[in-house]
Amino acid sequence: MTAYSAGLRVSEVVSLKITDINSDRMQITISNAKGKKDRVATLSKAVLEILREYFVAYKPKNWLFEGQFAGEHYNTRSAQIIFKEASAVVGRLTNNI
Repeated sequence: MTAYSAGLRVSEVVSLKITDINSDRMQITISNAKGKKDRVATLSKAVLEILREYFVAYKPKNWLFEGQFAGEHYNTRSAQIIFKEASAVVGRLTNNI
């Protein structure tokens, strides 16, 4: 949901740190985006609420989406697989409408 709403690439999502979320300004800071440039994306209210629930449930330390091992961010390839599976589920659901 974070990737879709803010237009983030998979590599950008898994590289997000907790400090990259600015709820006061409703912005997400993306460091070293494409072309090694920093950029800012809009943070929606719906995503902020979900991220707050996620934070309480999982208590990430540094990376917003932490990987399997402590101190590491989520693996880009693992995130790609999850996105692909979610897309397939949505495709099946919309075909049944």
